[in-house]
Amino acid sequence: MRSDKGLLELMESFHVKYPISEAHIVREVGKLPKLLKKHDTAVRNLETVLANYLSDPNNIPEARPHHRLGLCGTSVDSIDYYTQKIQSLENQIFEIRNAMSDRKPLNYGFISFTNIPDAHRVAKELRDKSLVQRTQNVISPKIRLAPLPKDIIWSNLSIPDTVKGPKTIVGHAIFIALCFFWLVPISFISTLAQVKNIEIIFPFMKGLSNNGFISGLLQAWMTPLLLALFFIILPTILSELAKQQGKITKSSLDRSTLGKLYLFFIINNIILYTSASTIIDTWTKIRIKIDDGDTNLRDFYVVLKNSKFLDELADSMIKVSTFWINYISLRGVAAVFDLAQIASLVMKFLSRRFVKPTPRNLKEFSRPPDFDYPVYYNLHLFFFTIGILYSVIAPFILFFCFTYFALAYLIYRYQLMYVFTTKVETAGSFWRLAFNRIVFSTIFWQFAMIGVMNLKGAGIQSITLLPLPFFTIFFKIICHRRFDQKIHYYTPSETCLEDLKNESKLEYIHEKVSTRFDHPSLTAEIITPMVHSNAKDALSKIYHGRVSETKVSRRGTIKSLSMIGDGDNALKIQTVEENELEVDEDAYLEEQNPGYYASYDEPQSYSNQQPST
Repeated sequence: MRSDKGLLELMESFHVKYPISEAHIVREVGKLPKLLKKHDTAVRNLETVLANYLSDPNNIPEARPHHRLGLCGTSVDSIDYYTQKIQSLENQIFEIRNAMSDRKPLNYGFISFTNIPDAHRVAKELRDKSLVQRTQNVISPKIRLAPLPKDIIWSNLSIPDTVKGPKTIVGHAIFIALCFFWLVPISFISTLAQVKNIEIIFPFMKGLSNNGFISGLLQAWMTPLLLALFFIILPTILSELAKQQGKITKSSLDRSTLGKLYLFFIINNIILYTSASTIIDTWTKIRIKIDDGDTNLRDFYVVLKNSKFLDELADSMIKVSTFWINYISLRGVAAVFDLAQIASLVMKFLSRRFVKPTPRNLKEFSRPPDFDYPVYYNLHLFFFTIGILYSVIAPFILFFCFTYFALAYLIYRYQLMYVFTTKVETAGSFWRLAFNRIVFSTIFWQFAMIGVMNLKGAGIQSITLLPLPFFTIFFKIICHRRFDQKIHYYTPSETCLEDLKNESKLEYIHEKVSTRFDHPSLTAEIITPMVHSNAKDALSKIYHGRVSETKVSRRGTIKSLSMIGDGDNALKIQTVEENELEVDEDAYLEEQNPGYYASYDEPQSYSNQQPST
């Protein structure tokens, strides 16, 4: 089965009713991705060396740049070293690419149909049926809709379920451990929310509560700011954890990160943060008993009973409402800073001012950043949860929530339209995740209100609220049965079907599937070192006259190249004009179809080679 023909015959054995366009089995790429990464690193290192060495092309230093190989290694000429390394890596890359037909086929492939609805129908039909008997195989093949090529995490795609299952379990265990490990700093920050606790922890700060301005500033701003700063690194940790669990697409990686982030915030920022001070107070009373030499379990029970833990927990939930008002207002200010892009502007200014940026760096400065959906979605969902949770306990929070969401709507609408780009279009798959969290927030709020009202003496009123969570769960079940299938599979209208019948897209699909749905390291363009155009003449001095010039057509644009050396092993260096630094053309093409944009054309039609003076 591990061939294009075998994969096609397998699909035909399922007796699908729709015409198959093409089948393509993916082959092992070996160390090719690592070679490409090493090549990219070497190219960027060479560009950095040339940018610093040729900062003034009319006054080139006599001493060529050198660096050591390792901490105590040999000192080498940086330009010659990186040039030879790039040429060596390119030879290895071309050698592997030319021998791909002999490589071992992997355990997955792609099958195309003449139109989208046919592919969705087949995927839906075969997903719900056991294929063991139909294929007569011990292991039933899994048939799923193919994600967009640029959405695939190729390194995870070939991981078998026998490996992915344990990795998923270990990942969940690490996540749970992380939630409770994070309790240590969160509890410390929680105690700092009250000035009296600061005075207890830091005795030299006694009398701080007498200064109204400083104590108010600490309670209102310091704790929310510390909490926000402490969670900056969290999305990176959870994203890497999800990747190690074997997620096969970037969009599923983002969804997993969002789910973990939201659950983490609920556990740490609401449940543990709210109960931390109560738990610490109760533990302090138990410690006093132990220090007094009283270790009778009955006495511990009496301490717990007299502490009125649940009542204290309800009181703590009410007390921390002020903290969440401050936190939301602080985040509203941060959203305005997001609009100004101050951090990005400062970093780019410092890079231009104090570092010699390469042409590639300058092009990348113009590249719009990717919108971090897990982080921003999590913030909005978390603030919705906070708002609805305290809407009855502290109604004043609703004003700050309304202000935050009004600002967020304006700011992030503008950001998405004019500042950020979306890495992968997911056809609304994030909506289901967000909707489920909103439903969970509603149920969480309903149970919290039942508990708080009962503990505060409103027992009858709390009983009348008991049906609400079950109504909400029933509503979720209806939505699941009504809409979930439609989210995953496309069902066109009759008009669309007629239009599809009148269009023949077979040739287009046949040309694209075997290249678009292959490992991008096989077709990705090998990047070319870049130098500023004013340094073009200096290249002949650096490379001792072994430079010739040529012009090539690249996607309809004439590009200037300096060829270092002769023959197939010549190193190409692109000279970039000043007006070409304002727009990163590669970034746009990478966004449209990453790893698959065309390489340089053969330069016969634009050949104009002349010795460099």
